[in-house]
Amino acid sequence: MKVSVIVPVYNCEDWLRQCIDSLLCEDSPCEQEIILVDDGSTDNSGRICDEYASRYKSVRTIHTVNQGVSCARNLGLEQSLGEWIMFVDGDDVLVKNALNIPYEASFSCEREEYIDLVIQRKAVLGVCGGIYKRSLFFEHKIRFTPGIRIGEDWIVLFKLLCHANSFYYYNAELYGYRMNQNSVTRNRKICSVRADALIAFNIILDYARQQQITVNPK
Repeated sequence: MKVSVIVPVYNCEDWLRQCIDSLLCEDSPCEQEIILVDDGSTDNSGRICDEYASRYKSVRTIHTVNQGVSCARNLGLEQSLGEWIMFVDGDDVLVKNALNIPYEASFSCEREEYIDLVIQRKAVLGVCGGIYKRSLFFEHKIRFTPGIRIGEDWIVLFKLLCHANSFYYYNAELYGYRMNQNSVTRNRKICSVRADALIAFNIILDYARQQQITVNPK
C-alpha cells in the first residue's frame, strides 16, 4: 500500500521543516511519497522543499506560480502515484505513526448520518486529517474548486462521502493544526470569506440533488 501525502506550501518557512519532518515515517508499514507543491512562495519555502527532495527519495517538489491552495492540491493529485491520498497543510504537523491509520481503523460510521453532520457543520469539514482512496478522485472527477477561499475542502469531503462505499473513523488526535493568524480562515477583515462559505454550501446542496441524496441542512 502506498500513500501520497500532498502538501501545499506558501510562505511558511518558519514551520515547514517541522511539517515535513513529521511526515517522514521510517517505521510505517506503508510506502509513502511526500509531494511538496510550492505555490509561488516568496520566502525560503521553495528552497526548503528542494532541500528535502534532494535528501529523501520519498520527497518530491513541484514549483508553480501562485494560484491558491485549491490549484496546488489539484496539481499534487495529478502527480500522485499512491493508492491513498492524504492532505497536510505546510504549517501543520502529523503525530507520529498517523499513517498507520488504514491498518488500525476502529469502527465504521453510518454514511447518511455522517453526511448530515457534515452538512450541518457538526463534523470535521476539511480534508486534512483523513486518508482517501485515490480512485474516488479520478473515477468521479472530484477536484478542489479554484477561487473559493473558504469551504473548498468542505465541498471535496462531501463529494468523497457521496461516492465512498465505506469509511472509518479513528478516534485519536493525530493531526496538529497550527492557528496561524495570517491565514485566510483566521483573518476577519477578508469580506469574501463569508460569501465563499455560502457559495460552498450551495455547491454542496446542488451536488446532493444531482446524486439524489437527501440532506438535512438544519
